[in-house]
Amino acid sequence: MTEVEKCRIIYQGSKLFWRTRNTIDVTIVEHRDCDVTEVIAYEPSINVEAERIYLNSSILRTKLDQVEIDSKFSFAKQNNVPISTEFTDSVMNHAITDFIIPRLIISDFKREECLFVVNLEFRSSDGDNIDGLVRTKAAAVDPFATTNH
Repeated sequence: MTEVEKCRIIYQGSKLFWRTRNTIDVTIVEHRDCDVTEVIAYEPSINVEAERIYLNSSILRTKLDQVEIDSKFSFAKQNNVPISTEFTDSVMNHAITDFIIPRLIISDFKREECLFVVNLEFRSSDGDNIDGLVRTKAAAVDPFATTNH
């Protein structure tokens, strides 16, 4: 695998927390060779990156909205849209993003102490094997280099 194939950006954007009026930068990166998805959250107002969250990519894929994924493929097939690798990757990237972003919460934020902590908050509808989803950083994972700071 080339470097590009080993590590690819699934999502890069922002998330607004309207109650606390925080807008954070979020990057989600898939490390294909390690079966790990890395979630990077950065709070630009205090120039702090939260501790990164590492997910087991295989378990993550079982949590995605399969009905939504199937409907996109069905729509494409009905409209004679070619099912390319790019199309498949795009559908999966959106599904992964749609799972992670709504569950991303700020669990601690103190501007004066430059403290910024994020976690994933799971729902009862997420199922049983959530325990294995969040994992420690594997030694084989090279953390994605960001340009935040």
